[in-house]
Amino acid sequence: ALVIDGAALALALQPQHENELLALCKECNAVICCRVSPMQKAQVAHLLKSKGGSVTLAIGDGANDVSMIQAAHIGVGISGREGRAAVQAADFAFGQFRFLVRLLLLHGRQSYLRCREVVLYAFYKNVAYVSCYIFFSFYSGFSAQTIFFPMYIATFNAIWAAYPTLGFGLFEQDVPARVALGNPFLYDETRCQTDIDFYRAWVLWVLLGIWHGLMCFYIPVRALASYGAVSSSGHHTTVEYVGTAVMTAIVITVTLRVAIRTTHWTIINHALIWGTLALWLPFLAVLQGLCGSVPGLAPLCGLGSDLIGSAGFWFGAVIGAPAAALLLDYTILVFQRHLAPRASQLLQEIEQRQQQQRVKGVGVAGQQQQLPAIGPDVEQRYRQ
Repeated sequence: ALVIDGAALALALQPQHENELLALCKECNAVICCRVSPMQKAQVAHLLKSKGGSVTLAIGDGANDVSMIQAAHIGVGISGREGRAAVQAADFAFGQFRFLVRLLLLHGRQSYLRCREVVLYAFYKNVAYVSCYIFFSFYSGFSAQTIFFPMYIATFNAIWAAYPTLGFGLFEQDVPARVALGNPFLYDETRCQTDIDFYRAWVLWVLLGIWHGLMCFYIPVRALASYGAVSSSGHHTTVEYVGTAVMTAIVITVTLRVAIRTTHWTIINHALIWGTLALWLPFLAVLQGLCGSVPGLAPLCGLGSDLIGSAGFWFGAVIGAPAAALLLDYTILVFQRHLAPRASQLLQEIEQRQQQQRVKGVGVAGQQQQLPAIGPDVEQRYRQ
């Protein structure tokens, strides 16, 4: 550890000594700066943020901590006897210092995981959706013809792909709160993340989006062609019918992928995910009913009898395409859990087994899901 007072810190913070001070601090487990001025507190936070490449958090309870709180990435103010100046300048505020543990280990970690998944999902769903335009361009001669009806384009991101991921971003948690607080090393899963880790995950999600778009386009197209290009009513299969089948496969696939990634189910998650799937066909039925009175919906007339009544639509768009697309997701998840499980996934298995024991009457009431010991190599020993 390093203990440095204000006079020594004034010399160490000079431009010619900043790099040496930063290198010394990185070699220590803890650095204590005592009897320093408010400006020096801010300079230390700015040094770590600008040259250390670290995400900084500053916590204080008085007016002399305001500059430090504002200089850090995240400012936390404690409301106490020193007044409310620190609280008013901070991003987060609470009444006792011990609440910082819950802010970091629980809310901070879960917020990172949720935001990360939502950002990756935003790229994924649009890649899966837009890739269908590219695949269709090989059939349309690379013209300006679009495969999707304008009503589908207007509602995809606004309704069908929005609400399931909204519920995921609000309520998802990979492990319960007591498990996250009882195993502080889980915080390393987010604290040690780098830009390379995010870019690697981004590339995987984009590739999965292309794969899902490929399955959701070609399987419905081939299924509709296999069951005849002319419907029972004598109408030829139009681009609107093909686009409706492909959009159906896309909506089902991207929604079920949210369900696959969800580990903490609530009533709201069930309502948003399964409600989205349940409302898609009634939405198509409403468009079919309005096609005679609304001129813009005229191409959709006969949608119910010619497309939804076709076996190719159900086997290709509703069942076949989502199953083929999500099979790869399941395969990746299974191999990752068996070959390189994360600490949170190990604790998920402990939680599930203890729940099964409690159901059978074998579990111990109030038992915490905690690894045997806390230490730098606890996760490796537990894996063994």
